[in-house]
Amino acid sequence: MRRTACFGIFLLLILTIAAGCKTTTVGAKSDDDVAADAASSASKERDEALAAMTAEQAEKLAAIEAKIAAIANAAASREFEPDFMNDIGVATGLVSQLSKDAREKQAKNALETVRRLRGAISILVATCPAQRIQQHLERAEFNLNTGDLPAAGDQVLAAAGAAYNPSAAAIVPDVLSTLEDASMAIDAADVLKASGLIAKARLKTTEDTSVSKLLAAELTVLEAEESIRRQAWPILMAQTKEIINLVGSVQTAATPTIKPEPEEAEEDPAPEPKPEPKPEPAPEPAVETETAEPAPADTSETPAPDAADETEETPE
Repeated sequence: MRRTACFGIFLLLILTIAAGCKTTTVGAKSDDDVAADAASSASKERDEALAAMTAEQAEKLAAIEAKIAAIANAAASREFEPDFMNDIGVATGLVSQLSKDAREKQAKNALETVRRLRGAISILVATCPAQRIQQHLERAEFNLNTGDLPAAGDQVLAAAGAAYNPSAAAIVPDVLSTLEDASMAIDAADVLKASGLIAKARLKTTEDTSVSKLLAAELTVLEAEESIRRQAWPILMAQTKEIINLVGSVQTAATPTIKPEPEEAEEDPAPEPKPEPKPEPAPEPAVETETAEPAPADTSETPAPDAADETEETPE
């Protein structure tokens, strides 16, 4: 009896240990499974972070494009955009008037005209597309150096707006893509990159020939004023011609050339097929006709009548 009880207890203990081992084996994970789960979780977190970063960059880019579009719309308005071409027309008219005053040696009128011309040329220099872009870029560089990134970004976008100049689009420097990159660099707080891009765009504006020609014209106007005071009329005439050439070259460069659209060549109609010549009928064989030979002339002499026959006998 005691032996049976001991055997039962021993058997129960073995079954309990076996059951515990089995439970532990099923519920536990191997080291490989744990590492795989960790890698999967890290990959998921990385994908989520990358998606968030991409969405943020796309949002920033959309904001930059919206800002540039807003500046472009403002640049197209009459209030924001100076009418550069009309100002060139004003300056050209004043130069013609100054030339007339010089020919007539009207010192008082010439002095008044040259002062008006000086103001007109100064406006052209200030409102020339390259000069306007350069002015905004100088302000952007100053704001970068002082740590005012929002103000620098606004000036870069204002420069981009000036690049949309519809009044003199033919002489706008090609800096728009550089300015867009500079705006993105400022939004990313990359001051060094933004400064390099601003310097690159500013270099293109300083290479613009329109500004240098207008500055030369402005200097010549100052010299013309001195010639009027000395009444050096031949020198004044030469100076007016130089001003006309300088301003006229800018006007020519700023005037867009409209290329005529090539006319579509009219296709010649296909020649109508010529009718094939009908074969001519074979000539009929000629019918030979017998020609009657003329009768031979009668050459026989008719015998003369007897004399007795010719004279009638007279009855007695």
